[in-house]
Amino acid sequence: MPPSSIREIFGQGAKEFAALATRIEAELSARSVSYKYLPLEEFSQLLVNDPAQAQRIYWYELVGRAHFAATSSLLRSAQWVKGVQISHDENLYLPFCANLRSLIESAADSLTGVAGAAQTFAENCNSINDSLRCKSHKIVISQELEDQLIHFSHGRKLVKGDDAPQAHSARRLGLT
Repeated sequence: MPPSSIREIFGQGAKEFAALATRIEAELSARSVSYKYLPLEEFSQLLVNDPAQAQRIYWYELVGRAHFAATSSLLRSAQWVKGVQISHDENLYLPFCANLRSLIESAADSLTGVAGAAQTFAENCNSINDSLRCKSHKIVISQELEDQLIHFSHGRKLVKGDDAPQAHSARRLGLT
């Protein structure tokens, strides 16, 4: 039996998604991507001594967190789609179900991780651009987006006595 196409399993949109994910994966593999974050103590000092520079670093780091969440979500989903396709082609029912379930869970994690990020960036693009150019004369933060993106990358089940911010605590999604 010839391999099935992703389009046969999921439809045309999934085929386009897979093609885009492949291009992005190749681009990311061709160069090094790293994310750097200023320690909180240094950031606190900078906020007092040079608020414009602190704003620049804050938004640079937040854009980096959004980039990480978006790209890792996309690549993770693409791998689950491949797993569904391979297990489908090999007539492996349980791995097919496991890959499909993992794809669904991954999509839910991605949604909670990046939902609203683009809108927040768009609504505040002038202030964010001013901050990135060190031209901001006011402190502008997005605590909700920051917590959401930190939770995406650091969320886990905390054990009693863990010294971790609340944004690191695992969340359960309820069914409605």
